[in-house]
Amino acid sequence: MVNLVRIRESKISKYDITLKKLISLDNARLRDILELPRGGFLLREQFPDWDELRSDTLYYRSQNIYHVEFQTENSSEMPLRMFDYFGRIQTHWKNALGRPLKEIFQQVLYIGSDNLTMSAIFQRGRTTHEFDLKDLKRFSEKWFGVLERSPNPEDWILGSLTAQDLGEAYWLDLAERIVSHIQQTAPPATDLPALLIIAAVLRKVDPRLQEEIEKMVRINIGSSRVLRQIYDEGSREFALKQMLRVVEIGLEQKGFFITAEQAAFISEFSFDDVSQLNFLAIAGSDEEIENFITPPSPDDDEHTRPRQLE
Repeated sequence: MVNLVRIRESKISKYDITLKKLISLDNARLRDILELPRGGFLLREQFPDWDELRSDTLYYRSQNIYHVEFQTENSSEMPLRMFDYFGRIQTHWKNALGRPLKEIFQQVLYIGSDNLTMSAIFQRGRTTHEFDLKDLKRFSEKWFGVLERSPNPEDWILGSLTAQDLGEAYWLDLAERIVSHIQQTAPPATDLPALLIIAAVLRKVDPRLQEEIEKMVRINIGSSRVLRQIYDEGSREFALKQMLRVVEIGLEQKGFFITAEQAAFISEFSFDDVSQLNFLAIAGSDEEIENFITPPSPDDDEHTRPRQLE
């Protein structure tokens, strides 16, 4: 039986909502760190032509696209992914804003704590593709002081990621600065405590110190948009995976076996779709299940194809 949960997990980006809030090209300072030209703007990150494929960030300036991916862990698959992204960007954005695309500049920013070991070259046969690979920790000497002196507290947190082994006193002082800023801001910047904790986790701060920081900033899920979104999305994803396991058992008991193509299609189902499939696995016919889990052909009208039984 195909493992639906494993397929779904392989398709979910490790770059989740937490990093999206903390490490984003919305931050002008981060654009400067990465030496991106000023005066550009962000493009849509999805490629609707390719099954909801999503890049981390696409930045457009003067008919050039700057593609940046963020990694918390070393991945041997990164060179192939960047090569794949390059082709898709070239095809999808070949006439961005009605003007021909000139060049695509790609880079991966590693924000993990371990040593950077990834390769920046994809090579297969006579095909070679290269991209820039940068370790955020290497920017400490040039940028740590600049970020620390910034009036923007999100820059302070970003600065903590440019260094490693900052020590307990630094993290406690940063927590005090965050608390002081929140107290003096109206309305209070309620996402800052969550972002601080995320930075501490990324830098593998001792769990005991993490707990002390949490007490200092008094994180409350209800008051933090970031943590609330993490909590909601995480809970929903957990429930979805649990239901997929039930669906697997139900289909197996019915003697219904799905193809690899159908499994890939199911792995991208929404929670409501999986709930409907769970109902069919219990009370539906083989024909109903087959119709529900078979991907539409390119000629089908996606808007008219029924996804739920009435």
